[in-house]
Formats: sequence, structure tokens, C-alpha cells
Amino acid sequence: MRSKVSVTANYVYQLNPKEIKSSRLSIGILKLQFLFDIEKFSQKIWIITAVSIFVGIYNFFLLERTGLYSLGINSVFQAIARCITFFWGKNYPKVHAFLFWGMVLIFNIPLAVLGYTRIGKNFTIFTLLFITVSTITSLILSSVSDPLGLKDFYIFSDPRTFNKCLKDQKINILQWQYVTPLDKGGKNYVLNDSSNISLIFFYGFIFGLLNTFTSLVIYALGGSTGGIDWLVFYLSKKKMNSTNNVILYFSLLITLFSYLVGTYIPYLSHMSDHRSNGCNGQGALNGEKLHKLLIPNIVGPILFATFIAAFTKKILFNLFYPHFKLVNVKIFTNKALELREILLASDFPHSFTINTATGGYLLRKQNVFEVICFALELKNIQDYTRKIDPNCLIVASPIKSLSGNFKVKDNLN
Repeated sequence: MRSKVSVTANYVYQLNPKEIKSSRLSIGILKLQFLFDIEKFSQKIWIITAVSIFVGIYNFFLLERTGLYSLGINSVFQAIARCITFFWGKNYPKVHAFLFWGMVLIFNIPLAVLGYTRIGKNFTIFTLLFITVSTITSLILSSVSDPLGLKDFYIFSDPRTFNKCLKDQKINILQWQYVTPLDKGGKNYVLNDSSNISLIFFYGFIFGLLNTFTSLVIYALGGSTGGIDWLVFYLSKKKMNSTNNVILYFSLLITLFSYLVGTYIPYLSHMSDHRSNGCNGQGALNGEKLHKLLIPNIVGPILFATFIAAFTKKILFNLFYPHFKLVNVKIFTNKALELREILLASDFPHSFTINTATGGYLLRKQNVFEVICFALELKNIQDYTRKIDPNCLIVASPIKSLSGNFKVKDNLN
């Protein structure tokens, strides 16, 4: 019996299999790391400037023109601008543009001071550059929209209410069910706001899509989009604490507040004062009909479209920027001890394990370096490993559940 086992073992160890060719693969989180590999400061500046101009353009057309709101703190200034413009009763495009966009820049200046001292110099420079260029671009477009002939221009057509009187009062709203009679050439037509609901939802989806990918580029280059991002990056990078869900819910509450102040209150005021269907001479609305019209629009299609943008961004970020999720990293390398020395010298915060595995094909011994970390830290581990072993294999698997103490790094150094 022993002789058979010995013969079998010797036969296995004496195998001389054919040479196996290998090819480099890059999937999942590591595939997107090329976005983070740009190192030249000047190159980052040019890319951020170009992206910021693009953001300023689509913000003007997808937010100010349609009645949608930004995701987060910026929506408050948009609400203030819309509310003041309505109750002021005068058309001052430059004042409206300053309140709508200019206040965003002013608000971020003191936050930039805190960001410079608490987060980092380059982070603050890139963030301020993005905020400045994007808001100035939107500000210019908003101020000169009439001379440029943009007053009646919409990317996918006008998604707002068909009620001309509401539009004339600068109330950018869309109602769930609202019939507007129209007389053209002696023929009567009826336009219903409900026909534009799918259009405003599409606007919301497109805005969420564009906002996600432009934000991703800015994040990858080392900056942020400002506003509540100052707090998000402070907590995530200083404390390695993911606050994505909390920030999402907070942003939704802020957006709800902004919609009520900037859209619903002007709409409520105008409809209550002009019970003739919002316009004189279009049929009076009694109290019951008015309530049936006003109450459902407390949460109107424009608010839902903004929520669609928020959840679109949330879903896409989980797919393309899962940097605050925990991953289990296995590195197959024969230079695990050298990697250990590098990580210890770099003040790497997490514990790790070095195992020895036997390959099933050639039965060779292979070191396996294993660590649990944030996906945000994966690029550094990859860079450290590639320097000492370009041919290593790195496998990162998402962790669905974890219970116990997990040490995190409390600084950016």
C-alpha cells in the first residue's frame, strides 16, 4: 500500500506539463483605476476646467430651464432665486442668475478654507476650480440667455406646464393633472400637463447620468463638486467612514425643502390669488377643485424627477465608484515579505495575513498575501505590489458582511 502511494506521489511530482501562456486581465474595480493614474498637476487642471465648462452648460439647460433642482445644498440657492423672482414680480435676469448660481460660489469659499486646512491643498484647489468654472459658465449662460436666443430653447423640448400664465410668472412647475384649453384658428384643443411627466422624468435621468460621470472624473483627479462633498470627503478620507446613505437621505430632504420654497410656494400663492384656473378668464375654480389641484402637487413631477436623478447617481456610483466598500484582497506573489516591509513602512492601517499555498498544476509553493481593506486603498496596494512583482495576481472580492473590530486610518498622510 505504501509503495503504491509513494509511486503515485513521485509520478505527480515528476509531471512535466506543457508550458501555459498567461495574459494580463483587469476587471471590476481595478479596471477603472486608469482614471486615477493621471499624475501631472497641469494635466489635471486642464481636464477639470474642460469638465467644469461642460457641467456649467448642462446645469443651465437641465436645471434652470426645466425647473429641476441640484442634488444637495446648491438646490437651496436655486429655490431662493426662484422664490424671490416670483414675489419680486420684476424681471431682472442678472439678479436671478446671481442668486441662482453666484451664491453657490460664495457659499463654498469659507468651506474651501476649512478644506485647505483639514483635507488637503490639491483637493481644495481642484474643488474650487470646478466650482468656479462651472458656476461662472452657468452664470454667463443665464445672464445672456435672451440675447443668445435661448429663452425658448430646450434640449428635449419644454417639459413644464402648458399654463402660459404660470410660465409668465416664472413658475417652472409641472402638475400631475392639469388641463389647459387652447384655441387655434377657431378650433379648441386641450393640453394636459400629464403628457409631459415622462419627459421631465427623462430629464431627471439624464441629469443624474451626466452628474454621475462628471463627478466621477473630478473625484478621480483628486477634487470634489463642493457643497456637501466637503463634509463627505472629510469623513471618508479622514475617518475612512462611508456616509453615502446618510448623505443621500439628507440631500433628498434638502431637495424637498428647496422644491417647496422655490416651486410650490410661488405656485400655491399664484393659484390661490387667481382662482380662474391660474389665469383670468379660463373658468373659475371653487375651493374643492382648488384643493384637489394644489394638494397632489405638494410632491409634484419635478420633485420626483429630481429624486430620479439622485437615485440614478446613487446606483451608478455603487457600480463605478465603490471606493468606500470593504473588499477582501488576495495577492499571489513570491515577494510577500517585501510587500510586508513596504506596507509597514507606509503606516498601512490594516492587519494582513501571509499564507503558503500549493499550486494544483505544478505543485509549487506560492505565497498568498491577504488583507481586508477599503476599495479606496486598493490602488495603493496594487502600486506597491507591482513595483516589486509586476507578474503578481491580485484578486479583490467584495465583502457582504463583517462583524468585529476593524482598524481604519485617521489621517491622509
